[in-house]
Formats: sequence, C-alpha cells, structure tokens
Amino acid sequence: MSARVSLVLMILFIGLAYLAFFEPLRTQQKEEERADRESHVVWLKEAKLEEIHVRGEKPPVDLLCASKDKTCPFDGSGEWTISAPEKGNADASAVGTLASSILNLTHNGKLDFDQGYDPKEFGLDLPRAEVTLKLASQKEPITLKFGKASPVGPEVYLSVSSDPKQIYQVPNYLPGMVDQEPFHWRNKRLFPKAEAPAVSEIRWTSKRPGEVLAKREGENWRLEKPLKVEADRKSTRLNSSH
Repeated sequence: MSARVSLVLMILFIGLAYLAFFEPLRTQQKEEERADRESHVVWLKEAKLEEIHVRGEKPPVDLLCASKDKTCPFDGSGEWTISAPEKGNADASAVGTLASSILNLTHNGKLDFDQGYDPKEFGLDLPRAEVTLKLASQKEPITLKFGKASPVGPEVYLSVSSDPKQIYQVPNYLPGMVDQEPFHWRNKRLFPKAEAPAVSEIRWTSKRPGEVLAKREGENWRLEKPLKVEADRKSTRLNSSH
C-alpha cells in the first residue's frame, strides 16, 4: 500500500470518527436548545431592553433605560429612569427583578388556536396586568397580558403579542410583580448618584437629642455630636446608602 493511499485512508478514518463522535453531541445540543426555547414564553436570551411599560389596576408606569447606549440588560445592572407618572430615577433592582422574571419565564402549558380565540374567555380583554417590552433588537415591542386564573393549578392565562395564536399558563404570582404602585419602581436613595464610600459626613437634627454628627474614619463611623463614640455601623450604612 502506497503512502498516498495510506494518507487518504487515514483522513477518511478521522472524518468518520469525527462524524461518529461529535455529530451526535451537536445534535443533542441543538435538541436541548430547541427544548429550552419551546419551554420559554418568549426567547430573549440575546436581547437588550430600551423601555418597559407596566399597566394594571395601579397607576401605569413607564420605565426608560438611561445607560449611555440606551440599552440595558435584563439583570437590572443598567441605569433606569421613570418617565411617567412622575419623572425620577428608577430602582434598578426592582426593574431587574421584573425583567429577569420575564427573561426566564417558562410556561406550565399552552393552548394552540389556529383560528384565533376570544380574549374575553380567558380574561384577556381586560387583563389583570400587562407589561410591554421595547427591545433594542426588534422594531415591534412585545406585550404580555395576564388574564384570569386557570381552573387547574395556581396559574393564570397569558397572551404574548408576538405569538397571537397561543395562550400560555404561567404562575399566578406574576401579575402581582407587574402591577405595583409607582413608589415600588422609584429609587428610594436620598442621593441616587452618590456612592456610599463618597459620603464622609452625616449631620441631622431632631428634637432629641438635637444635632447629631457622624464622620467616616476609613470603613468605620464615629459620632462627633452629641458625644464622641463609635457609631452603629448598620444605622450609618442605611443613612449613607439610601
């Protein structure tokens, strides 16, 4: 057998070994990804947010991403503002909790309607709550509407604007996460732009004991008025971070 024939046979053997070993793995990975996609109500793994609009029995709230590129991840790490009902800084943690819940939202069942359905039958004509997501990667926003309770299990019906022929069954605590008072979404820190380490002094006045002054010394705080002692770290941390 010539060296050329041996080389060709070796290449063929390696190719067949690759197909026999790696192709099943690739097929399995594709199947797992497909199953993961199908279990989610909406597939948003690569998406970024520009706006979130929440509606329900409480006053409607409009949330806007305020990061430099105007896009925010779903984990709440970006900067957010409230544009309505009153303008102000938003609580990124509260926004992130809602956004990540939608990102990871899986259904417990779904109903298919080739010819459409009557929204009133599922409480979707007057939804208990709804949330609209404006994504950086899509021209059309996605709206999720939460309807009435399902007769089986602790679930409610959910419709998605991007999938008009299906209704999903999802956990019944989700409408409550969406329908919150405007105060829930507001940044509650006294100095939203200030980082706690940048605060070196806190001074306030009350009827008793009068003027109180605390100063930072490294990682610790000391009371300077009305008497000089080491300050309670929990109390000063709350004052400097909220």
